Amino acid sequence: MPKVVVTNVENLGGNPNSAALAINENVQRVADALENTLSRDGTGPNQMEALIDMNGFRIINLGAPEQLDDAVRLRDLTDGVSIEGTAPVGGTTGQVLTKVSNDDYDYEWQDPGSGYTPPIPQSDVEDLVSDLATLGANIVTAQSTADTAVSAAAAAQADATSALSAIADLSDTTLLTENNETAILPNSRRLTAGDNITFDDSASGIREINASAVNGALQFVTEAIVTGSAATNLTVSGLDLSTDECYEIDIIADNATASLSNIAVYFNGDTTATNYDRRLSQDGGAATAANDALSLFMQPSSTSFYHFTTRLDFDGRARSIVNGNTGNTTAVSGQVGMHLWRTVSNVTSITLNSSVANALSVGSVIRIWRRLRVTGTLPPVGTQVAAVQANDLVITSNAVFQDTDVTTPLTAGVWLVTFDILQTQNATPDMQTELTYTGTVTSVAGVVFRQRGNGTAQSIAAITALPYQTTETTTDSVYRRGSFRITVSTSGSLKWRARQDTSSATSVTWHGGNSMHAIKTS
Repeated sequence: MPKVVVTNVENLGGNPNSAALAINENVQRVADALENTLSRDGTGPNQMEALIDMNGFRIINLGAPEQLDDAVRLRDLTDGVSIEGTAPVGGTTGQVLTKVSNDDYDYEWQDPGSGYTPPIPQSDVEDLVSDLATLGANIVTAQSTADTAVSAAAAAQADATSALSAIADLSDTTLLTENNETAILPNSRRLTAGDNITFDDSASGIREINASAVNGALQFVTEAIVTGSAATNLTVSGLDLSTDECYEIDIIADNATASLSNIAVYFNGDTTATNYDRRLSQDGGAATAANDALSLFMQPSSTSFYHFTTRLDFDGRARSIVNGNTGNTTAVSGQVGMHLWRTVSNVTSITLNSSVANALSVGSVIRIWRRLRVTGTLPPVGTQVAAVQANDLVITSNAVFQDTDVTTPLTAGVWLVTFDILQTQNATPDMQTELTYTGTVTSVAGVVFRQRGNGTAQSIAAITALPYQTTETTTDSVYRRGSFRITVSTSGSLKWRARQDTSSATSVTWHGGNSMHAIKTS
């Protein structure tokens, strides 16, 4: 677009006034355009009212700049021309700009004085900022770890508080060492170290107490359970009756069928019926004897519970006392009797064999405990006492009853007593035994099961008073197992004693392993 736009005058004569007006307007437009241009000599107005667009062209032949607002030539930048308000040229690395007078812009480059600290480089500042960010992240992580540790410590504190609460009644307990030290146990019970308790430090990390105070106690050996599906046989192995001497065996079985099932009890896998003798009495009836191993009965679709006490007799044959019951809540049948394996052998396994296939349901179990046999008698510890015969006691006199190791102390109260006794005698002399109490007895009530070694004679007798005496007149071994409740009003000793009925050079034997347990019930 042109900066001056004029009107063409084509006919001066036709309309002079109009032509004159057009000429005057054109002249005014030219004058206005001139006012809007720069003057070379500086005639005003001579200042810009808008940006100058050089359209890529240079401004040449500029004078040297003098004021801060003057244009700078390339030469001024390369030659270091000093301009008011700008830094002087020159200087070396590490120098600082210093005022040299009170005049404006009068400064120069000089070496810094003592104590001067140069500014931190930008790169160092950036590194510092990065390090601070990393430090902040690490602090957050450390805080989280600390919070976790605090939570764990709180949980441990809660567990410790619970444990301390659980053993609060042991707060006064002392550690036993030797020489009759006494430890106070809960409920005012005491355990005394000394003649009957020794310590075994041979095992690393274990301080074992070996105490004659555990005479007659039971220790779990092993078990076998029917799993998966009903079975015809169930075997428990890993036994050593020769070493363990006496087993207490619990058999709990459910009949998985609707048929009566007879259970044979085999030792060491010997399934030959004629190698066994058994004699069983059912519901108080006459005993039935047979040369087989059938010792348990399971009513159809019912639960049975039987208990065996099994030990090797003096000839090395396994003899068992059997008692138990079978049936449901409306029809229960009880059995008692004996089981003999004629083979002289250690017992290493026991097998239950059902006469009906798969009659032993899942969950049927046989569990075995061994009876501990140690030397000495048990002083009262809490409310349980026990005693066991350490070795065979050979009796050759008939003058008086001879005390055995099977003696337990009782205090006033009510006690439940169980015993297992094996003795051997000849036709001449006979053997007499006596169970007596040295204190005052208020009442006695119980029962004794007796079995001869050849299985031809079994009986059940009541115990209603002490002393309780027996006399055996045959050349054989006799096994007795009984339980009774006794009330005593004074402290004393409950003891088994034995003697010959007539004086004879032939001895009778009270066997090692005979035992008695007493538990105070009130």
